[in-house]
Amino acid sequence: EADDRKKVQELMDAVYLPAPDASTAKIRDAQLRAAALAAARAGAASLRRAAPSRAEYHAALGVRIDVSSLADADAAVRERLLQLHEHTNQFNTWKRRPPPPAALAAAEGVAIRVADRFADYGLVGAALCARGDGGMLYALSFCMSCRVLGRGVEHAILRALGNLAADAAAETVAVGACAAPRNAPVLAFLRAVAAATPGAREAEGGELG
Repeated sequence: EADDRKKVQELMDAVYLPAPDASTAKIRDAQLRAAALAAARAGAASLRRAAPSRAEYHAALGVRIDVSSLADADAAVRERLLQLHEHTNQFNTWKRRPPPPAALAAAEGVAIRVADRFADYGLVGAALCARGDGGMLYALSFCMSCRVLGRGVEHAILRALGNLAADAAAETVAVGACAAPRNAPVLAFLRAVAAATPGAREAEGGELG
């Protein structure tokens, strides 16, 4: 793992960096982030090609997933959640205007942070929820950055929703989903999970419960 991080740093150092004055600080930070993510993608792709199975790939990656409640979120976390809802496309169940800050502050839900042997990706996934009648927990949003697709993060979000439902004594989780030009991957994922889960179904109107 130390060798992997050294390679990432070498790639970052090879990127042209302008003089570190106030006018170029954002450019420098963007270049550093881009170099780190490019190195992480290359390292993960190499591991995936060499791994005999997905389980062994995940084990070799050393994926670390941290789930936290929105009840504990500070202003910086809530701002990042707004960015996720606005900028994610392929893994966003309901591509629409992000919720206003006041609504976000009152919402239940989870935030997901991810790291592996190559990089710390930060806060890259979220789901906002509301409790309904009849033992139902509604996932009003379900979004995740494409940077961590294929690492089991999407399944971790569903498990976190299941835990929220259990804490609320809800028997069913319904994930609201609406087709958009670019979100076919998340709809395919939810349908695959529903097909493989006893008792799960796709309901009229796009709910996968």
